[in-house]
Amino acid sequence: MSNESTSRTAWILVAILAGFFLLFAGFLLFASALLLGGRNWEKEASEGVGVLEITGPIADSLSVLEDLHDLLKDDRVKAIVVRVDSPGGAVAPSQEIYNEILKARQKKKVVVSMGTVAASGGYYIAAAGEKIIASEGTITGSIGVIAQITDLTKLKEVLKFDVRTYKTGALKDSGSPFRETTEADDKMFNDLINDAYDQFVSDVAKSRNLPVEEVRKVADGRVMTGRQAKAARLVDEFGSFQDAVRIAGTMGGVSGEPEIIRPEKNREELIRELLESSIKQVVSALRPEMALELKAVPGR
Repeated sequence: MSNESTSRTAWILVAILAGFFLLFAGFLLFASALLLGGRNWEKEASEGVGVLEITGPIADSLSVLEDLHDLLKDDRVKAIVVRVDSPGGAVAPSQEIYNEILKARQKKKVVVSMGTVAASGGYYIAAAGEKIIASEGTITGSIGVIAQITDLTKLKEVLKFDVRTYKTGALKDSGSPFRETTEADDKMFNDLINDAYDQFVSDVAKSRNLPVEEVRKVADGRVMTGRQAKAARLVDEFGSFQDAVRIAGTMGGVSGEPEIIRPEKNREELIRELLESSIKQVVSALRPEMALELKAVPGR
């Protein structure tokens, strides 16, 4: 290796080490400021548009509802953008968030911005917005309900074990993987998902101002692109997240380019997010291909 190559390699190593030091030092300074009572960065805007993010599978509604209520109480927030990037999840939390967004509309304008995917429970939530903005390639729809039961009865026979069940009613162990389903089980589960499905369809029809039968035509579980959903009147306009913010700002009476206001986070959350961001930046500096891989993984 030539002296020139050796010198270049040394400078690269020095630059990487310096980058490590600066990132780590910056993280420590920021974390110390937060822990010692540093200023709250979310208090900068005088007025603007609040952003509520709903990402990943929907299993619980508590943190989302807390953030929503914080935005509603914040006088600086003149309108809200709900950013949905979720493939769906459980019925109850999706329904709870949907209902709370409807209530929020009585106080402030609410616009929904769809991300990569806003399907099933993600669409259920999105339907509560006064206006839904999506990309033409957004994956949405999937209006339907599903329940699945694992059948381990054959495995039980192979492994030669048995399960004894003591119950207070014939349907108390419905869905058990250790016994075959009965006609009564099938009827109960079908009634269950059909009732949840009817609620889903009715809520979409009500919030989108569509006849129930028109919604049922596309409510067979199919997923759609944003363009197909707009043709089915499930989406209002095409646009980006920033377009949604501008539209919400106009609806809320914000003059000029609206500031983005996010729910206040506690110090531990801010430190964790900063640490994750720092780690990703370090990975990007050392292994660009790894950084691209991380960015491509849903939910990261």
